[in-house]
Amino acid sequence: MPNVPKQLPNDIDALKALVAEQDVRNTQLDQENARLGAKVLSLQEQLNLALARRYAASSEKLSPDQIRLFNEAEVEAQGEPVEDEAVTVPEHSRKKRGRKKLPDAIPRVDVVHELSAEDQVCPHDGASLTEIGEVVSEQMDETPVQVLKEPDKRAQSKSYLWLQRGGPPDQPVVLYDYDPGRGAGVPLRLLEGFRGYLQTDGYDGYNAAVASNGLVHMGCMAHARRKFSDAVKAQ
Repeated sequence: MPNVPKQLPNDIDALKALVAEQDVRNTQLDQENARLGAKVLSLQEQLNLALARRYAASSEKLSPDQIRLFNEAEVEAQGEPVEDEAVTVPEHSRKKRGRKKLPDAIPRVDVVHELSAEDQVCPHDGASLTEIGEVVSEQMDETPVQVLKEPDKRAQSKSYLWLQRGGPPDQPVVLYDYDPGRGAGVPLRLLEGFRGYLQTDGYDGYNAAVASNGLVHMGCMAHARRKFSDAVKAQ
């Protein structure tokens, strides 16, 4: 579109046409400026987020007012947040870091892995073996485990414990299921005949069961929190 001529015309109609032309151009320039401004802001946020992911701490802690959105038992149970526990030692104090303890209200099911009777005997001298220690851990999602002597699988490969929680609020039920894999066929089997609302993490393997049973798929609050955390870092 041509620029404003150095000498304006004397004709009134020509002046009106020139003003209208410039008004259209100004509108176009305003729109282009807004588009470029939004693009610059978007690129700046992407840069901020990339720098935060590369150099900043990976913590997803937000302000107390925001984090209340995600203060659910399910989030607390997964043990992701890391809390600082003050420990006093002689002459100085330091902070002990570790995973947050699972809430006491969550039901526990003891799974004890014991050796068979034949494996409790030393293969060299035949003496009975004695327990010299134990490792205790708490684990409440589709936790990977190693299974010895499983058909067609190496002992180092991963198998899974699938956790389901449901039932009335005053009588919750927690179920554990074992499966050698975590393919989409497992949720189809575990959720066969189930109707209603299903809350899961972002694993795509649940989509087939959701579509097959006509379920209402609820999002995982921990994943939603991550988006809020990314938004804060991007700003």
